[in-house]
Amino acid sequence: MTKETLEPTLEMAQSLQEITNYLDAYLFNGELPPCYITLTRNNKVIGGYHATDQWENEHGDNVPEIGINSNLLAEPDPLVLYNVLIHELIHLELSHKGQSGRVGYHNQAFAQRCDEIGLDIQVHDKGAKDGQRTGQAVSTSLRPNGKAEKAIASIPTDLAYTAKHVLDIDDNGNPEQGSKPKIIPAPAPAPEKKSAGTRTKYQCPQCGLAMWGKAGASVLCGQDMQTMIES
Repeated sequence: MTKETLEPTLEMAQSLQEITNYLDAYLFNGELPPCYITLTRNNKVIGGYHATDQWENEHGDNVPEIGINSNLLAEPDPLVLYNVLIHELIHLELSHKGQSGRVGYHNQAFAQRCDEIGLDIQVHDKGAKDGQRTGQAVSTSLRPNGKAEKAIASIPTDLAYTAKHVLDIDDNGNPEQGSKPKIIPAPAPAPEKKSAGTRTKYQCPQCGLAMWGKAGASVLCGQDMQTMIES
């Protein structure tokens, strides 16, 4: 990478693309389709996301998108970002092969690919059981000495930039400083038992949409088709 000639936007884009190309070759046999990689400062996007056919190139071809929360660039451990990127690349692969199932859901095919690549699964759905491997709200972590960890260790390209601090966005869409970035959700504590008729808050784990309703209900986000989490 020639940092003397590239501008910051191009430097970051090129480094992200080179890293993605390397992970594609090492972990996915070079079979992933082209995708558009974006950085988002939407603090309601935890970690990252994959969206199918969000863009169209000059030839009329659909191009999927992988979005990465730029808060990850402020993490002192770069493995956090690589874990999220590989997680989303699995979604890209399964979508490309027609094995992804419903939008946002982590199915058995996802769990199997995590095993093969070297990611451990944490399910954060309400009522998730120990050892559960499928669900809507799912995060991953790198398995020690797994294939993914070894791939990351041998990546020849560094990220062009890492952030000292990333601005978060408040509820009005304005930048706010000083708040601690949210990265990957911890398992939710068991909710307090609520009496019948008590209203409770539900929130979509992907877009952050919130609503109030009867406690214990099953609520689906109409935009992302994800189960909203009761809090």
